[in-house]
Amino acid sequence: MDLFSSGVSLYTWNLMKDFVGAATPSDPVDPLSDDLASADSLSTGADLVQAPLYLATGLVFILWFHRVRCNGQVFRPDGFSQSAGWAIGGWFVPLANFFFPYRTARETWEASTQNRSDGSFRRVSGAPVVAWWVMFIASCLLTWGASRKYRAAETTEAIRAADLFAAVTDLTSVAAALLAVVFVRRLTAMQHTKATQGPNAAA
Repeated sequence: MDLFSSGVSLYTWNLMKDFVGAATPSDPVDPLSDDLASADSLSTGADLVQAPLYLATGLVFILWFHRVRCNGQVFRPDGFSQSAGWAIGGWFVPLANFFFPYRTARETWEASTQNRSDGSFRRVSGAPVVAWWVMFIASCLLTWGASRKYRAAETTEAIRAADLFAAVTDLTSVAAALLAVVFVRRLTAMQHTKATQGPNAAA
């Protein structure tokens, strides 16, 4: 849906350019007005679908996030600075939600790594966690910025700029989603390996 929404924003951005060029007494704008109305309907439809999909995906992700955090507590009881409840609550505390979920993710990632053969701790690169979190935060900030640009846009040029900004924002959200998939699959695989091959596999 983010890809579709980005395409609609780019389509509208292009139409707005043509609309500006056609806005002369000898160049009627009615056909382009119809196209813009269609683009606006597509954009509205995308917004209506995006919101419930985002909510549903977010709920499933947070449930998974809490589950892997609880698993991490089993693997490494002393590896966490906060209780497992913060794996859910940390997302909803203003300002703290820019850091708390990331800290939980990093601690869960480290707790889920397989130890060396001698039982010592083996650090695994946390690049998937960092990449996902940076892109996710960037997506959230850009979404907020895109909303403000639309509300402030009063001229054709400003609306076009807002459409282009929205298209880039949606693509950033797509990138964040793809990196989230990598993070989820890697962490799930790490926990599965540690649960089935680690020293506490029998338990």
